[in-house]
Amino acid sequence: MEKIDNFYSKHNGSYFIFEAIFIAVVTVIVSSILYIQIDWKFNIIGYYLSDLGSIPLGTTENKFYLYAIVFNSGMFVVSLFRIIVSLFLIRYLILHNCPKKLAWLTFGIGLIATSGSLIVSAVPYSVSYNVHLMGAFLLFIGATISGTLLTFAEFKSEEIPKILPISIIINVLAYGIFATLLFGTRLGLPERLPCVWEWIAFLTSLTWLAIHGIYTYNNP
Repeated sequence: MEKIDNFYSKHNGSYFIFEAIFIAVVTVIVSSILYIQIDWKFNIIGYYLSDLGSIPLGTTENKFYLYAIVFNSGMFVVSLFRIIVSLFLIRYLILHNCPKKLAWLTFGIGLIATSGSLIVSAVPYSVSYNVHLMGAFLLFIGATISGTLLTFAEFKSEEIPKILPISIIINVLAYGIFATLLFGTRLGLPERLPCVWEWIAFLTSLTWLAIHGIYTYNNP
């Protein structure tokens, strides 16, 4: 814990949150623009966010596309930022009277989500559908559980305003719905049914991160 304290005493962890959000947004915007040059029908209703990291929908030619390289590289970097950001938030919660064991349990479960994120960005579904799907389940289930634990941890601290855990609850619900629908596609639900919920989960994750980043910056 001492090394973590020393690191964040020299580096404002809130900046890592803002940097992660910036990289994620720029990555998605740039890769979306590049994808549209190949498939103009691209939209958030019928296309997964993950489609930006694979071959164009409806094609079988397995080659490298610039949009996919941009997306997967950017998301891999964001996944690494997740670890730095998670450590910062856990430290922040402990310093603001959140239960230590609950905080570190949240971090541990969060590492499962991070491992899933790394797998998803490193192995597009066009390379290995099963490996990519396994990474997606680790990401979304891990994010749902760790998000729920983080919500409890923040509610237990009288120093943390309720808007912070409420913003996480919204994200957890989005992740939970997406993970449920994604599992349902293996049981017969339409393959593209969960698409929009992956986008909602992504956007709500950026939202709660932004809220936490602003609060921790203004209240170190």
